Amino acid sequence: MRRDDPITNEQVQILSEILNEEITGQLLEGFLIMCSRLVDNFGHHRTNELRNIFQTHKKEGVACLKRSLLELSNVLKSYKDFTALYPVSINPPNPAFPMLKMIGIENIVDHVYRVLDSNSRIRGTDELVSEYIMRTGQLPFAPPPSAPVLREKPKFVHWCSYLTFATPSETQDALQILPEWSNCRLRATLPVATIREHAYMAYNGDHHDPKNKVFGFYGYFFEPLTQDHPPLLGGCVQIKVFGSPNVTVLEKWCEEKNRWYTVWCQ
Repeated sequence: MRRDDPITNEQVQILSEILNEEITGQLLEGFLIMCSRLVDNFGHHRTNELRNIFQTHKKEGVACLKRSLLELSNVLKSYKDFTALYPVSINPPNPAFPMLKMIGIENIVDHVYRVLDSNSRIRGTDELVSEYIMRTGQLPFAPPPSAPVLREKPKFVHWCSYLTFATPSETQDALQILPEWSNCRLRATLPVATIREHAYMAYNGDHHDPKNKVFGFYGYFFEPLTQDHPPLLGGCVQIKVFGSPNVTVLEKWCEEKNRWYTVWCQ
């Protein structure tokens, strides 16, 4: 670790406080691989948000965070190895974004929730997503990452939250989902035990740099708590899930009765 980097030093200190131990060895290497993606362009960082995403007020949450960072170092070895294997270049544009798989997430939450547009359809077909879920008992397939480091932003993943909200508008506000993206009138409950191999800390970024149309993942960063669209309240925990997660309950918003109702359950 660069001892002359005050931001990294502060991040390591915060992690030490969260885990209540000195950060050394593989644990430190794992953190160094990912911690810069918690820092914005102005030098502010979001390290404290790890408390929320990993629920570190529980001993199981502390263990989940430690296991996740150790797994990152097991896969990518050290920060030095990571930068050698995945060099970042501008010309040609070639980003490198390490994924943080949440090892042991099933020990900190039982369910997560995926909200969808009630009018959305399976890509390339006329089948409504709601009909697909009721037919298969699963969400549509989101291809898992083929490598531990992203070089471009995936086109499709499942954004999931730890909480449910009373109305679609409250959902949009808390998760910062713009109305033009989704009406949030469809909600699927996912048992965490079935997604544990495909659950990752959330990240964000634009598909393309507005000044360089070739760049495949621009402005990328970890986003454990929603905060990307200031007009909306945000601040809610979210994770990213790949694969075809099992659904146990599917709910739809009834505008006339102003409530959620179950349209299907397993």
